[in-house]
Parts: sequence; structure tokens; C-alpha cells
Amino acid sequence: MKMDRIAVVCAGVFGLAALATGVYSQEKKEAGDAHKIVHYGDLKWTPIMKGCDLAGVSGDPNAESAPFVLRIRCADGTKIPAHWHPADENLTVLKEHFLSAWGSLR
Repeated sequence: MKMDRIAVVCAGVFGLAALATGVYSQEKKEAGDAHKIVHYGDLKWTPIMKGCDLAGVSGDPNAESAPFVLRIRCADGTKIPAHWHPADENLTVLKEHFLSAWGSLR
């Protein structure tokens, strides 16, 4: 009877250890994808057209179905021709305003 209790306790301890290991590895994996702070001065700007530069903040825009963040800066009055992108996007205007065919975003 005492051996049965020891076996149950040992099985429970090993089960908890296995569960804890799985949780720890999941947390470690997610920690690698954690948010990071990127200062404006650390961005590497690349000209993309007359009056506009592009900088990558995080992720890889060439990776299929992977999230990424880019910043674009344009000189005042720059016109970006109509175009499309194959994936959904979010646009945040950080300074001044953005005029489009649908009106002004501030």
C-alpha cells in the first residue's frame, strides 16, 4: 500500500515537471517575439521615391504571412501614386496629416 502511494506521488511529480517544462519553453519562445523599443534615431532610412523614405522597425516585409512594422516619412506636399498591397495594413499618421481620395486623416 505504501509503494502505491509512492508511485502515485512520483507520477504526479514527473507530470508536473513535464508540464512546467512545456510552459517554460512556451514563455521563452514568446519572449523572443516580445515588443521592443526602437528609437527614431536608430532607424535606417532608405529612399523609395522622390520625397519619401522607408525604414523597417520590426519583422520582415518579404516573409509571407508574417507581421512587420515599417515607417515612412515624406516631404511636405509629396504625392504617392495610387497603388495596392496584397495584405491588410494599418496606417498611423504620426505628424501633420494625410490626404487621400477618401479625405483627410489626422
